Amino acid sequence: MKRIIMSCDLQHASSRQAEASFSFDAFPTDSPRVAELFYSAYHETIDDEGESIADWQKELRETAEGKYGPLIPELSFQLLKEDYPIGAIVTSTFKEIPLLLFVVIDAAFKGNGLSKLLMSEVIRRAKAMGLTHLYLVVTVENQPAFKLYEACGFSFAVKAGLIFPLSSTYYLTENFYPLKARDEPMNERLATAIQLRAEKSCNNQMNN
Repeated sequence: MKRIIMSCDLQHASSRQAEASFSFDAFPTDSPRVAELFYSAYHETIDDEGESIADWQKELRETAEGKYGPLIPELSFQLLKEDYPIGAIVTSTFKEIPLLLFVVIDAAFKGNGLSKLLMSEVIRRAKAMGLTHLYLVVTVENQPAFKLYEACGFSFAVKAGLIFPLSSTYYLTENFYPLKARDEPMNERLATAIQLRAEKSCNNQMNN
């Protein structure tokens, strides 16, 4: 899988309030129910690496302990429906930038615009904190996620001097191009097209 990093200029990003039937709460890193949520969100998707619920419990615990840098509590929260977690966002300060590590929705609730609701809420909170940008990493073959992030104001990012060993499966260079990735193309033509757009965008930003 190839992954690229995207950023959002918060000055130009919009947000909206949650509907009455949904609410937000602090992200509980040690909750079995949240581990089940992450399993449901990733299982049999392009980003599924075969994790079990126990694997997700371990990953979330290590994330809380600083695996990807200190968590930002204000930007790490769960989406609840009748007090049951159906979505979550986890954000850390990684290499001095606010990086969205996970954006997940329970498989049973996908397709209802709730991912956009999560993104809208994290953008609203980031603005309230005085942040100017947010960053995230997306798998180029994951077209639904890519379109979601573009719709929320994210675009290809350039930030020199950073190296991102964000997982055992990939690394990103200082210009956020994939440096090392597993050879598992699911849609090579799509991946190549997005990659070319990323390179063109990065080159344009670096020349400005």
